[in-house]
Amino acid sequence: MRLLGLSCGPVDGSSEILLKAALQAAEESGVEVVHVRLGDLRLSGAPPVPGHAPDDDAPWFWDTLMESDAFVISTSIYNRTVPG
Repeated sequence: MRLLGLSCGPVDGSSEILLKAALQAAEESGVEVVHVRLGDLRLSGAPPVPGHAPDDDAPWFWDTLMESDAFVISTSIYNRTVPG
């Protein structure tokens, strides 16, 4: 089983600390884990150009999502409301 942890908050913030704890517990149970910080990805949003290699992380990220059996999304909560 492969678990993707997607961190959307500040680096080493509370939400990421909790995500790391969850991923560590899963890894100790024998689950393969991958931790990705959304802010570290280069995502241009531009459509792919036929015949040219992509200039961002979108293909890698898509493959990582599709190869994962489950994922945990960690994000900060401000003012007790749903994050944007």
